[in-house]
Amino acid sequence: MSMAPTKNTPIQFVARAVFACSLILLAGFSAFAKNTDEVIAAEKARGELLVAGDAKALDKVTCDNFRYVHSTGKVQDKAIFVGGIASGEIKYRRFELSNLVADEITPDVVALSGTIDQDKFSSGKWGEIRLLFLEVWKKESGTWKLCNIQTVFPPPPAS
Repeated sequence: MSMAPTKNTPIQFVARAVFACSLILLAGFSAFAKNTDEVIAAEKARGELLVAGDAKALDKVTCDNFRYVHSTGKVQDKAIFVGGIASGEIKYRRFELSNLVADEITPDVVALSGTIDQDKFSSGKWGEIRLLFLEVWKKESGTWKLCNIQTVFPPPPAS
């Protein structure tokens, strides 16, 4: 019994092409979701490090060219930010994240935005602070690192 090759009808060809394209797109979306999920997990872990006051671990999860633009306009580099945690000048009792939105810019760069509710010790006193933030995370040698963060106070509620 010989097996003669079958000819695809135009509909079968289009159906197979659509199926193949769907598989390719799903693979791409899977990688996208993986990167954004990893960055969200990294930011949650960073919050735990802030509460623990673990300056050594924070140093490892921030880029060497780290830049933090605070809601007040103050700008800190990595040495000043991590140094403030190490010295106890800055402390956190609570660091809660909400409204997180992650956008993959490239396979190695993710922007993360959301809301931070925190109890923070700074300038000699504790305060409860709510901030909106935008961060840029970069994958370096297989590890996600925070390169930039900018925070702002949320607008007052509409009246």
